[in-house]
Order: sequence, then C-alpha cells, then structure tokens
Amino acid sequence: MKSTPPAGHDHRLEQNQSLLASLRVGKLLLDIAAVGLGLWIGGISWPTIIYVLFFASLAHQLVELVVWQIVEQKRSAARARKELLVNQYLATPEGQC
Repeated sequence: MKSTPPAGHDHRLEQNQSLLASLRVGKLLLDIAAVGLGLWIGGISWPTIIYVLFFASLAHQLVELVVWQIVEQKRSAARARKELLVNQYLATPEGQC
C-alpha cells in the first residue's frame, strides 16, 4: 500500500530515478569505505570489529545529519512561503480575494 505524501511534498527525487540510484550507490560506497577504514586501522585482530562498527555508525550518522539539515532547510522555506501567503491574504481588503 502506497502512502500519500503530505501537501507540498517535493517529488523531484522520487521522479529522478537516476539521482536516487546515485545517492544509494554513494551511501553504499561510503559504507564500504567505512568498513575498509576499520579493517585498515584494526588489521586482523579482535578490535577490528569495534573499529568497523564505529566507522560504519559514524558514516551513517553523518548521512543522517546532512539529510536532516536539507529537510530542515526545505521546511523552513515552506514555512516562510506559507507565512507570506497568509500575510498577503490577510493584507487584502475584504471582498477582493
């Protein structure tokens, strides 16, 4: 069952399948790099597991932070547009809407 997006939802990413695939591949490569970094730092020993988990978690948190900032920026822009429309509507004299 497909959920309906909220009003004002940005469909550009959903419609641009190549960009979406590129972002997924980029995230996969970042995860692989994090695992590789953990293996490189830890070598072949038991702390390697900790390093791999740490760097994979760090990579995930960085991606989450970037996505959160982008979403907050879009929300702020939408909120500003909404306030502008409300202010314009309230500023018009009655009967001219």
